[in-house]
Amino acid sequence: MPTSYGESFVRGQYSFTGRSVSYSVIPVQDGGRVREQYALTDLHVGTLIGPWETSLFVKNLFDVRGNLGDEQSETSELQNPLRPRWLITQPRTIGLEVRWRFKAQ
Repeated sequence: MPTSYGESFVRGQYSFTGRSVSYSVIPVQDGGRVREQYALTDLHVGTLIGPWETSLFVKNLFDVRGNLGDEQSETSELQNPLRPRWLITQPRTIGLEVRWRFKAQ
């Protein structure tokens, strides 16, 4: 959208990951461990002025803690085989991004 000082933009991104089953800790015959579905939403609001792009962003807007996978921890597995470490989505992150675009000669 053009403005008196440049062009502004709003950009959103939505991603959905469905329910899945992990067998990294619990064997197949025991049914595995269910990882629930989750959805992530990102938002960018910014402006373009000449070769400069500046935007304010929020990644994982709703601070969803999606389970990306189970990682077997050797020490915890020896003590309790049903206690995995979980790899989760990046928590809500807010930041400012500045880019300079150049054209090839």
